[in-house]
Amino acid sequence: MSSPTPHCSQCATPPSYGTFLMCCLQDATHYIPERRMLGYMLGALGILGALTTLVVGGLLYGVAGVTERVIPVLPYVLVSTIAIAGAMWHLKAVRRDLSEMVAMMVGMTFGMIGGFLAGYLVGATNGMFTGSVFGVLVGCALGWVAGDCCAAMARMEGLMAGLMSGVMGAMTAVMLLNDRIAWFTPFLLLVSLAILSGLTYLIHREHRERQGGVAQIRSSGFTPFLISCFLTSTATVIVMAYGPRSVLFLS
Repeated sequence: MSSPTPHCSQCATPPSYGTFLMCCLQDATHYIPERRMLGYMLGALGILGALTTLVVGGLLYGVAGVTERVIPVLPYVLVSTIAIAGAMWHLKAVRRDLSEMVAMMVGMTFGMIGGFLAGYLVGATNGMFTGSVFGVLVGCALGWVAGDCCAAMARMEGLMAGLMSGVMGAMTAVMLLNDRIAWFTPFLLLVSLAILSGLTYLIHREHRERQGGVAQIRSSGFTPFLISCFLTSTATVIVMAYGPRSVLFLS
């Protein structure tokens, strides 16, 4: 283990956001969950890149419109899935008893980001109806799971955020179909990643303030993490390929 940096020599002292980002890469003593989360995400990204290529080439070969509709958004599906799964893994790894305010932010962030990205990506390939339904289901599920065992208000916040963001994500994608959607999608993903990194910092800070010391990891290992990412991304691709399509995508 590397020695702690001067900024985090006291385990009970919460770092600033900028220090947190630097220490996640440099400090292997006080940021064990965060460093493991990054390692899992990078490993899953490399493995799933190959696995998803096999799935698309094997299961979806010959499906009408897959090449034009689905393949261009596959990198965004993978990155968004792994980023959300990594943030959820970190939450489960370090969470103890969050304050009600932080628990509400956790439920709302997961419901909002997960629902919006799911609705947006599926809406960009299938249209408003399928994107809205898929986005709402994903957002509400993530919001409920993230808010579970924290506070009843956190679960409600997650459900409400998932309901709103799933529909809004699909609507945004449909509205941008003829207005530089290829440029907006990476911008949207970068903003979402920044918000998820802020949530990770918030959870880390909450643990330092309420518990002190280095968090003991309670989440699962890399294999369950990889399997969950693979199943989620595969299910999303299948919905894109076989799900109902609006008249915008029938030609």
